[in-house]
Amino acid sequence: MADYDRQQGPVDYNRKYTPPRVPQEVSPGPLRWAYWILVLAAVVMLCAGFIGIFGTGAEPVEEPGAVKFNHYLIVGTNIIGAIVFSLVSPQLAQGSKLARRIITGTAVVVLFVVVAGFLIGVSGFFLIIIPVLLAAALLMMFRPSSNDYIAKKSGDPTWD
Repeated sequence: MADYDRQQGPVDYNRKYTPPRVPQEVSPGPLRWAYWILVLAAVVMLCAGFIGIFGTGAEPVEEPGAVKFNHYLIVGTNIIGAIVFSLVSPQLAQGSKLARRIITGTAVVVLFVVVAGFLIGVSGFFLIIIPVLLAAALLMMFRPSSNDYIAKKSGDPTWD
């Protein structure tokens, strides 16, 4: 009999029967790292978005309409991406294929907008942290151990 199956005292006939607990399978390390990197990326994206909206406290500079639109596009993409990451990334621990697909799609859009904003000169150098974090999270999400875990949890018949 395993330790998790052992009763801790005499049988109490006044209580409802509860089946023995089965130990939970722990998600692999790279998937846990991906979760924490996504949390960090979401925090950085929210900070960058709010700084982009409310400014740094310096005198506001008058910008042309196209630059202002591009600026707010980057800010909105950062905030919406951070919200999506914070809502969907906890499902990685349960091995959700849909969560991994949503995170990947959102990361692609955020990467494109942030890098394009940097290349056209609308965003600052600080926003380069976001693509680095997202690339690291995507790398960890698609490691072989993560792939095997997600395939097993989703019921894929081809997992080893």
